[in-house]
Amino acid sequence: MNNKQRLAMACSMISIGLPHIALAQTAPTTEQQSVDQGSDAAGVGDIVVTAQKRSQKLNDIGMTVVAVSGEDLVSKGITDTSDLGKIVTGFRAAPSNNQTPVYTLRGVGLYDSGLSASPTVSVYVDEVALAFPIMTRAATLDLERVEVLKGPQGTLFGQNSTGGAINYIAAKPTSELEAGLNLSYARFGKVEASGFVSGPVTDTLKARLAVRAIEGGAWQRSQTRPDDRLGASDEIQARLLLDWEASDRLKFAMSVTGSRDNSDTIAQQLLSAAPAVPALAAPGLIGSPLATGNPRDADWTPGFSNRSKDRFFQAAVRGEYELSDSVSLISITSYTHQKVDKNLEQDGSAAFVVQIQPYGKIEAIGQELRLAGSSTNLNWIAGANFDHAKVSDNFRYLIPFVSTNQPIPGAPRFEQTLASTDQRIKSYAAFGNVELKLGDAFTVHAGARWTKTKRNGDSCTADPSASQATTGQFNAIMQLFADLGVKTTPVVPIQPFQCLQLSPPPLVQANGPIAVGLNEDNLSWRAGIDYKTLGGTLLYGSISRGYKAGVISPVGAVFETSYTPVKQERVDAYEVGFKAPLFDRLAQFNAAAFYYDYADKQLRTRIVDPFIGYLEVLDNVPKSRIYGAEAELIARPVPGFDLSLSGTYLNTKVTSSYITTNGQGQNGDFKGSRLPYSPKLSAVADVQYAWPVGDLRGFVGGSVTYNSSAQATFITGALPANAYKLPGYALLDLRAGIGSDNDSWRVQIFGRNITNKLYVTNVGEDPDTRYRYVGMPATYGMTLTLRTRS
Repeated sequence: MNNKQRLAMACSMISIGLPHIALAQTAPTTEQQSVDQGSDAAGVGDIVVTAQKRSQKLNDIGMTVVAVSGEDLVSKGITDTSDLGKIVTGFRAAPSNNQTPVYTLRGVGLYDSGLSASPTVSVYVDEVALAFPIMTRAATLDLERVEVLKGPQGTLFGQNSTGGAINYIAAKPTSELEAGLNLSYARFGKVEASGFVSGPVTDTLKARLAVRAIEGGAWQRSQTRPDDRLGASDEIQARLLLDWEASDRLKFAMSVTGSRDNSDTIAQQLLSAAPAVPALAAPGLIGSPLATGNPRDADWTPGFSNRSKDRFFQAAVRGEYELSDSVSLISITSYTHQKVDKNLEQDGSAAFVVQIQPYGKIEAIGQELRLAGSSTNLNWIAGANFDHAKVSDNFRYLIPFVSTNQPIPGAPRFEQTLASTDQRIKSYAAFGNVELKLGDAFTVHAGARWTKTKRNGDSCTADPSASQATTGQFNAIMQLFADLGVKTTPVVPIQPFQCLQLSPPPLVQANGPIAVGLNEDNLSWRAGIDYKTLGGTLLYGSISRGYKAGVISPVGAVFETSYTPVKQERVDAYEVGFKAPLFDRLAQFNAAAFYYDYADKQLRTRIVDPFIGYLEVLDNVPKSRIYGAEAELIARPVPGFDLSLSGTYLNTKVTSSYITTNGQGQNGDFKGSRLPYSPKLSAVADVQYAWPVGDLRGFVGGSVTYNSSAQATFITGALPANAYKLPGYALLDLRAGIGSDNDSWRVQIFGRNITNKLYVTNVGEDPDTRYRYVGMPATYGMTLTLRTRS
């Protein structure tokens, strides 16, 4: 069965029940109804969220939270976590060199290409953690809404994230039979079909099945082979939800999510080709076409399969038992399996310089048990959780012609290297949170979480090739040390396929897999006070401390010392803000100011190896700080007209002496540098107007996303690294359409990045080339949406 046949089958499965169900609007969820009962007519700020693991109106929460409905996400073309920068200022996504996503929020982020690095911005679906960023691809399927929490979120959420948390709330099974279908066709032949069927199975059991298929869209074109294309999608995602009301007091919510991603991996644009030894450069590298101003232009090695073969599966059960009318016992159990298998271009040229094959798997289980209680003036939570993960993380480097990887002339040339780390991660935590109302105006809240994390791994650099050329080079290195009198032990040749990395002088001997480990604990906490004025304005202030666990990451190493893991990082955060409804809730104005005192920031940096050249390793920046401010205006001045404006200002700085080597190979003290991937200014503006057209309803809208310049490495005045500056950009999206008054059907045309702006998301290099990743070019298309309800 080919891809088009699979896509057609998925569409037909989704639409089975459509012709037999009467058309109507989707009813609000039970959660929304329970909060809105007895309230006045809904205003701009009356969005219901669960940011603190209970239902609250957004205007009653003393923290910065961005909440957007699932319908708006679809309308704005947000189908992946990396797209959230279109609606969340201060959020930035960048691909690592193995195309694992890197999420940064308010300047807090970790650039690491390994599978096992816990993120600074954690992601959840219905309170179930997606513990590693590589797992987030299917998170946006069939959503009720997304909530983005800014600032350290260590007290209520188990990942101890220092930057924030992204909570996806899946659309839930309904009490009546419903179905929906979205069909989209866009430039470059990209087809996306998604839909759901939902309704009762028995009097006590409800179910919802959602499916999404994405095919086509090869938007990149080879600069040396005009008919060669790359960038096509080939994805299937599915989620089954079951809600079972076992008794009046006992309820279960079960979910099973799976995805298969065989999409193309993205090629880079070549910025420069500078082989250290031109006579030894890969054939075709010198003179390769460089990056143009067109975002579509790129290049890759012909005959090399730039494809993914990734698989994801997660099953979770949430049980809730009401011990009394005011106290509930909640259990969340999850199992997650992620398999990664990719082929990636790594030099941006048609020459066979460097390709990598990241592959591995993650198996994770999680268990949370908590008690939650509420009364007129008091809400509280107390609980514990346990997480366990086994991670196999591997990078295979194919480097047949790199001219800087021949440290011992006359010995066999490096051809392949395999860097691998197998590790086991265990985390235990106990947490509590309390919120107390003091009269009608004041509310105080405090929470804490104690976490203990153990990571144990075995790391190895090996030669997987039949020729064992790299093994020959390492044996030559040992012999060189012996000839120079530095090595004090006899030369014991490394055998084929054994670990290569050497102990430091004076031994200089390969010792097999290297055991690495971390045993850490911390106490994160948060405290704050809220004041609600008679007019409904919320004033709030908070202080919090957040931690992110240490990291063991696979690196290609000559010496064992390169495997040293990085310890946990800490952020002390101070924030004040307000949320003000205006003009009888026709508008909402929110603002916040914050200061982060950052200790031991984790990052991936470079060291200079005397034999290989630059090697990437993990490190901690001793001290840095971030301060900034945010503002948001949401308005509905007249019926049908919606306007939102938001902006974030960031000032980031390394405040201690920090000597390292930046991305451009410059070594020095980077005190005073801005933090990577942290634009000073970011802004989002969106406007939409809808009006009646007879019995129908038309609409037009558009949005602008702006980010000022940023940088992909450390830069100071003395160490400029101009190649790693990321220019600022503004992207313009437009949309228009028509549909039924009850929204049972809608047709929309759209254009995204309609000015075809070239914007750079990341910069990197291998020994002989420097390259950049760029965002999507202009795309346009049409979407058909159908919703039915009995």
